[in-house]
Amino acid sequence: MSIAAKPRERAVRLTAEAREALRQALNACWHQSGAPGRLTREARADLMGVSIATANRILDGEGVDRSTLTNVFQ
Repeated sequence: MSIAAKPRERAVRLTAEAREALRQALNACWHQSGAPGRLTREARADLMGVSIATANRILDGEGVDRSTLTNVFQ
């Protein structure tokens, strides 16, 4: 008889409050930079230092690894 191993859940998800704080910080950085136009997905990902797909995952509340979130919040 074998015991089925439970898959490990390593991904970390931001709370709604943390996602909102991150959005506000990104908007503030964008306005302070004086860049023309609006904050695009590409610019948002660049500000966070991650790929566009990872930036979308973070802001949509999906799981990413802890070290990525640590770097984003620095």
